[in-house]
Amino acid sequence: MEEGRLGKTGAVSDDIHCESLREYLGKIGGGLGIAFSGGVDSTYLLKMALESCAGPVIPFLLMSSFLAERERKWAYSVANKIGLPLREVPWNPFEFHNIIKNRDDRCYCCKYIMYRKLWSICHEAGLSNLLDGTQQDDLNKDRPGLRAIHELSVKTPLAYCKLDKNNIRMLSARLGLPTWDRPSESCLATRVAAGTVIRSDLLEKIEAAEDFLMGLQIESARFYVQGDKAYLHIAEGYKSVVERHWGEIQKFSLERGFKNLFLYV
Repeated sequence: MEEGRLGKTGAVSDDIHCESLREYLGKIGGGLGIAFSGGVDSTYLLKMALESCAGPVIPFLLMSSFLAERERKWAYSVANKIGLPLREVPWNPFEFHNIIKNRDDRCYCCKYIMYRKLWSICHEAGLSNLLDGTQQDDLNKDRPGLRAIHELSVKTPLAYCKLDKNNIRMLSARLGLPTWDRPSESCLATRVAAGTVIRSDLLEKIEAAEDFLMGLQIESARFYVQGDKAYLHIAEGYKSVVERHWGEIQKFSLERGFKNLFLYV
């Protein structure tokens, strides 16, 4: 993505939304916690909050087996670059049957439990606000977790100030944030088809498969599973690389119990 891609009109729009966000964050009192993942949206929100808020700003990383280790390391590196210590908040999704059963409302259940726990941590730390990186585009998608965010009165400044993903990427590039062109990420549980019970060993296999693919220089690959079937989703630009290594990838998948592997581009 090139920074000047939107042209003059886009740049003006970015500036308007950016100033609106600064004003919004500047009016928040009592300190705030931010649900931080190291992704495009939460990183930009954290940077802007640090620059705009008068009270303390604490980024929280929710830690569980749903979070890939590479994502944990990335979140730490981004927080360090911004200059704020990252605080881990551990939780165990396997304590909740309505999560591991993996029904259609799993994302809602996860978000509700995680953010209720975050609110408790915020109150203990004397923080009056909890912020989430939901942005304008998210409001037009099927995101069950948004219901939990609203029910728990978590603030979503990016969406409130009408910043969409493109705005955020462009503004992040101006700030020199390493996330500006990073692909969107999601937790490991999103790789398990609805109705398939989530198990810790299954998540380990998915994480291992995606790490293996990254080792083959196949970036942003997603390894989805349903029963004993696996579905590899890749970007068009990596098709030739996958074809060169298809035998290795099939062998790796089969050794982990997936009898069938399908490729989607």
